Amino acid sequence: MEIKPDTPNTLKENIRAMRILCIALITGVIIFTVIMTVLVAINGPAFDPGSIHSYEQLIIGGMALVAIISFGFAITGYNKKINVLKQSGDTLNDRLNVYRGILIKYMAATEMPALMSVIAYFLSGLTLLIGITVLSLLAMVWKAPFGRRWVTEMGADWQDEEKMKS
Repeated sequence: MEIKPDTPNTLKENIRAMRILCIALITGVIIFTVIMTVLVAINGPAFDPGSIHSYEQLIIGGMALVAIISFGFAITGYNKKINVLKQSGDTLNDRLNVYRGILIKYMAATEMPALMSVIAYFLSGLTLLIGITVLSLLAMVWKAPFGRRWVTEMGADWQDEEKMKS
């Protein structure tokens, strides 16, 4: 087996890797949601619905609060770091590496309430919790680097975009 020497990734490969990461995270949430929904449809929720009836509002409210806090941290952290990134005079490759870190933190903060709400749905059977998962998925897709999003988010210009194509 031949071992390749470490070669620096091209800009195109970096963008592709970020897109694959986002697709994997989004697909993982969707698959987990489908599996849990099928399990609840077949077997019912893990807890007896009658025993948690008095806690329904608390469960939904708690999950909504967790989602709001998580989205708040994700959006404010993302916007602050993107503004700093746009002002930096770093090379395109350095900005892309910083952007990857910012994107990973954003995706993690928006994925967490999605997974928690699916688990809470599995335990309680409260269908309204799937709405939190859908909102989380929309937030993940909103910032995913599909199309030209990475260009506008990083403050790249047309020259940077041409470098990426070559």
